[in-house]
Amino acid sequence: MVARSAKNLLYVPSIAAFIFVTIFDPADVVFGLKVPLFVICFITGGLYAFGRYGNVYIPMGLVIYTLFFVAIPLFSVFLYYVRSGADPYEGFAMYKAYLFIFFSLILVATNTDAVKYLSIVLSVMAICIIALFVFLWQFPDFFVLMNTLGAQTEIFYVDMRSYGGGVEFLQAYFVCSPMLVVSAAYYSLRFRESRNKDFWSFILLVISIVALMMAGSRNNMFAAVFLLPTLYIIFGRQRLFSLALASCLITVLVSLFAAELASFVDPNEVGNNVKLGYLSDYGAIFSDLPNLFFGQGLGAYHDFSKLSNPYFVTELTYLEVFRNFGLFFGLVILLMLLYPVVQTFKLDKSALLEKYIAVAYSFYLVMCFTNPNLFSSMGILILCVVLSGLYRARAVRYDSSY
Repeated sequence: MVARSAKNLLYVPSIAAFIFVTIFDPADVVFGLKVPLFVICFITGGLYAFGRYGNVYIPMGLVIYTLFFVAIPLFSVFLYYVRSGADPYEGFAMYKAYLFIFFSLILVATNTDAVKYLSIVLSVMAICIIALFVFLWQFPDFFVLMNTLGAQTEIFYVDMRSYGGGVEFLQAYFVCSPMLVVSAAYYSLRFRESRNKDFWSFILLVISIVALMMAGSRNNMFAAVFLLPTLYIIFGRQRLFSLALASCLITVLVSLFAAELASFVDPNEVGNNVKLGYLSDYGAIFSDLPNLFFGQGLGAYHDFSKLSNPYFVTELTYLEVFRNFGLFFGLVILLMLLYPVVQTFKLDKSALLEKYIAVAYSFYLVMCFTNPNLFSSMGILILCVVLSGLYRARAVRYDSSY
């Protein structure tokens, strides 16, 4: 009873608060509570685990994973200072996000399913995206004010986004909006398990998908269009029929919006042109063997040709992994990102929720090809949820075998 009270009064509110500030204050400039709440989660979670179980058990595999995940960027920082140590440097600021991987330990130790709490907070964000979009659509005179507010808080950005070819639309982009793939997958599963009778899950699913579209980035729209058909194909009871139906739907959509899709991938479009311009920079970087094998170091600045000033990160996330860590450790990091997806799909049929979230996380990984949010608190939060789901499901399977 005491342990349950500690969980409901202390631990769960701290988890919910940490998730809230991660999503609604991603840059930690409004509340400045991300680190304090992270520490509080460990304190309250430890008290709950000791009160209920008498000890804290964490699988050794997860411990090894988290230690490698924080050791590689730390070693990268060390190499940077050995090689040059020049300022400006952002390695320590970027390293803080990697430390959030320890959040997975407390979720597993307390046997906490964080997907529900994360999806609730993401639903609130989705409603905010839709409300902001509709507000600016109806009252465009407030556009400059909201743009200024969003830029100062670094929570959201509004724009009239043009991709060329006459394709232009209002964009209400929240920094954490790509995370909506998690809530969309979660409510899709809940609606399915209710045999299509859970009205609120259906509404929240629709809200998540609409918000992804209204956020306006190409990555978000890609997920809004393809996530649900992918879930339907993978988990449909009649896979051949599901594949045929989803393929027909996608073909119709591609046909209807062929002009818009062509403008999205036009190499002369401003965003695409900048990203393509980075490729020659990375070619020059990796032509230097020390950079190829050891990287330039996490948070190292580089004078990219498409940027007016030297900068420490680009939108090409996976090339940045190799620029930061080098060939060998970069491959290790990429394999670690894929590890929970592969292992989750090796679980039995009872781990359906974990598999749905693994698919959502896979979409997030694809979206991060041209989005620098993977190695931030929001990206690490999704990774923690997927990892904890994997190891919690393994623990249940292990216990049930005895």
